[in-house]
Amino acid sequence: MEDMIYLKVQNTTDKGSIPHQLHLLELNKIIDNQSKFYPFLKEIKDKIVSLLTFRIPYYVGPLNRTSEFAWIERSDQKIYPWNFEEVVDKEKSEEKFIKKMINKCTYLVKEHALPLQSIIYQEYILLNELNTIRVNNKKLSIEAKLDALEQLFKKNNTVTITKFKNWLQIYFGENKAYSVTGLSDEKKFNGSMSSWNQFTNIGFDLTNKDHLKMAEDIILWATIFSEKETLKKKIERTYPQLTKQQVKSILSLTFKGWGRLSYQLLDGIYFTLSNGDKTTILERMRNTNFNFMQIINDKENGIATKLEELMADNISELDILSQIQELPGSPAIKKGIQQAVLLVEEIKKIMKKEPKKIFIEFAREDREKKGTRSRYKRLEEVYKVLLKENDRMYREDVYQELKNLKQNEEKLNNQKIFLYFLQNGRCLYSGKEIDLNTSDLEIDHIIPRSYTKDNSLDNLALVLKKENQRKKDDLLLSEKIIQKNKKWWNYLKRKQLMTEKKYLNLTREKITLNAQKGFINRQLVETRQISKHVKNLLTNLYPNKNSNFKGTIQL
Repeated sequence: MEDMIYLKVQNTTDKGSIPHQLHLLELNKIIDNQSKFYPFLKEIKDKIVSLLTFRIPYYVGPLNRTSEFAWIERSDQKIYPWNFEEVVDKEKSEEKFIKKMINKCTYLVKEHALPLQSIIYQEYILLNELNTIRVNNKKLSIEAKLDALEQLFKKNNTVTITKFKNWLQIYFGENKAYSVTGLSDEKKFNGSMSSWNQFTNIGFDLTNKDHLKMAEDIILWATIFSEKETLKKKIERTYPQLTKQQVKSILSLTFKGWGRLSYQLLDGIYFTLSNGDKTTILERMRNTNFNFMQIINDKENGIATKLEELMADNISELDILSQIQELPGSPAIKKGIQQAVLLVEEIKKIMKKEPKKIFIEFAREDREKKGTRSRYKRLEEVYKVLLKENDRMYREDVYQELKNLKQNEEKLNNQKIFLYFLQNGRCLYSGKEIDLNTSDLEIDHIIPRSYTKDNSLDNLALVLKKENQRKKDDLLLSEKIIQKNKKWWNYLKRKQLMTEKKYLNLTREKITLNAQKGFINRQLVETRQISKHVKNLLTNLYPNKNSNFKGTIQL
């Protein structure tokens, strides 16, 4: 009692390490035993159990539909755990949630971005690669590029450089060596037509526009709906002509993630070229060797000018604050833009006239361009050094596990596996050796998600479950954990298994206001692209229709 541990309250996070199934087993036993004395318990057993097992799905959001943050689709009936399925339309609620969360197109901010595995988006990614590679220091001809697309990429989900070189020998009928340069990955193409291949194997004729639309709709729904049963109902209701076997095959596929560009931008808008021909951006990428950036910056054919007009039209219908909120980018970027606009307005008010010129300056990083190394190569180089040094923290069995992945490097894209090797097979909070195959491991956010939405490797730690429970949702690690591991963390940092940022996150002793503001992953691509939107936004704000103002807005 003096230690305040007698008859502790049951509802604590201390029980978080106990499997949920044990709590459920205990509850069922209690109800079965007590129903002998209280028969009504047996009648309402399902309702009582639902109080423990029920969770409001994340995509449903606030249950009060009058809330400004709610998007739920439901009837007027009161919601209980046991009638949730009848009262709430989960399918419509999830669709509305995902549409709220889908990225907007980087250029046309009113349009939703395509799924990452959309057939059209995959073709755009692949053409971007094919249009920049060089075979024996020369670009592929348009004909050879399109034949490669049909004969190689629409037959194989992954195309390695070796496979591509073999195809070149057969295609050109010359048994000679080919060099392929211009790819970010020296072993394979990052682009793929996997979705085309998957739906073709299921029986879709994707040269038929109706079949292509059907496939694109299904990919969209599969990316939106996390529950297979919901997806199945949606497919069967919309496309009853599909066979049961086709639906079953579709449900076995997995589609995740969203791109940055919309269908409207890639293949929905026709641009008129200087020779009078009309083309979409995707058609232009097919019929030339220009990549995406070259096409949208093509001033000679007027594409760049037309696109800027479209970007301006996309936001001109909204008031200034709404326009800013529609821009792509993080809340921090939008806040900065809003402050800049308010400042311009204040200067205009003081000067009693509109500005003659507005100059917009955006900071850029000057970084040395380097070829990317695979995760496997990066780890292998470090572990070879560790092997030579024979440090006491080095685990030879972990190095052997890494070598076993040489023929299956893509497994290192799994966060858990990659963190395991970055931490040399040890729990980051205790330093204890861990087994990758055990279920007793969790990935913890070093700086909790309640403070920052940083899901990068610099803020993730692979730890034993009990260590994560001990940390709970505290902002900082305890001084005891820091002092115990600081030397080892510094060792990982010196061996390039940990970044400086991660080390600072782990060893923070206090959080300043500036540090809290700095908990943002800045996305340079968005920051640079947003400059064009800001230019259009300010141009719309100062149209000067009723004055003789001849001002300019320059980047």
